[in-house]
Amino acid sequence: MENEEATLLPASNDDPDQTVTIPFDLYQSFLGRYYIGRTPTLTLRPGCNCWGGLANPDDSPVNLFVDLISVNGLSPVSCCARIWLNTTLFGRIFVSPFVTLANTAVNPTPYSNALFSYAQNLRIAPFNGDSLAAEVVRPLSALRDSFGGKVIIPPGGSIIIYLSLLDSGGCLNCEVSCRWWEKET
Repeated sequence: MENEEATLLPASNDDPDQTVTIPFDLYQSFLGRYYIGRTPTLTLRPGCNCWGGLANPDDSPVNLFVDLISVNGLSPVSCCARIWLNTTLFGRIFVSPFVTLANTAVNPTPYSNALFSYAQNLRIAPFNGDSLAAEVVRPLSALRDSFGGKVIIPPGGSIIIYLSLLDSGGCLNCEVSCRWWEKET
């Protein structure tokens, strides 16, 4: 849906020949369904791993449509980023306070049904679910994967980015961020 566009019909029949075409993610933002979230700064130490991502609670009334995921490496050290779908979340799990509705003009402000969560200082890896991809996050750079809403997370599902060091000689500070929209099931 990244390249798809939404067409808004005219508000009246005064000029039915005019339409406005906008990107679909912008349309979701106009509707007050588009969210942006990030983790606090996560620290990867030798022998430990971390993850950040979206969890859709079992009792959620919405599906999550993942638009963009990014990992920002804030240190001169590389790491491996693996995307996992529907893995059991593990470790001491925290919910990020850094989630906001993209359209701040919507009143009253709806809150996300998703939990943008993270865990760090882990000595285990995901043990179930589906691993989609693995990519290297270069030192002091960002890795972005655009899904355009094609990855859909139902109630009880999740998508996480699992991070591990490539070199045991350093520490890495990083942030995981995500953009998504929500639509009732």
